[in-house]
Amino acid sequence: MMASRLPLKRYRSIPGFLRATVAIRRQLARSEGLIGHSLKADLLRKTFFTLSAWADETVLNHFAGAHPHLDLGSQNCRGDPSSVRRWRGRA
Repeated sequence: MMASRLPLKRYRSIPGFLRATVAIRRQLARSEGLIGHSLKADLLRKTFFTLSAWADETVLNHFAGAHPHLDLGSQNCRGDPSSVRRWRGRA
């Protein structure tokens, strides 16, 4: 499992971030080992939250290190540092 908090610097970064999530959702749909995912937006605070479940750590790392997900991490639209947490669930 992985959860993230993604704060943006400016309100004007929101449309570009949302466009990027469309590409990432396509990437998720093609990803082997994905069990499920969700995205929540707190637009007033310019903050997004994700939650995803994966078959194992290897497939999660493969997803996170591939494009377009990798591209979003390098964009300069983020404000405060992002928070990412990973943990293992029981089958």
